[in-house]
Amino acid sequence: MAQPNLVEFAAPERAGAHDLIYVESMKHAQRAVGSAAICVIAAEGVALSGKTVLRSAQPKAAFVQAAELLLGRAPIASGIHATAIVAPLAHLAPEAGYRAVRRDW
Repeated sequence: MAQPNLVEFAAPERAGAHDLIYVESMKHAQRAVGSAAICVIAAEGVALSGKTVLRSAQPKAAFVQAAELLLGRAPIASGIHATAIVAPLAHLAPEAGYRAVRRDW
């Protein structure tokens, strides 16, 4: 079997040969078998012929960890968004953190 050269992470139906996918149960095994992806993170007991299988008790969590390791974490945006409403006298403590929250009014 060829050695996988992972490039992206995708749902089984959208995955290419070099994408990593995951399957949590036999219920979704056919999606993985029918996928172009050759590498799958799967729970113990999920049979996936023709795939390189990485076993995990928690496939979804392992999938997220693999994405973080291979792609790195997205940088945290800094500054004030152009549409933010901020009081003129507002101050943020140097040790404080914040994240944007979108609200559709």
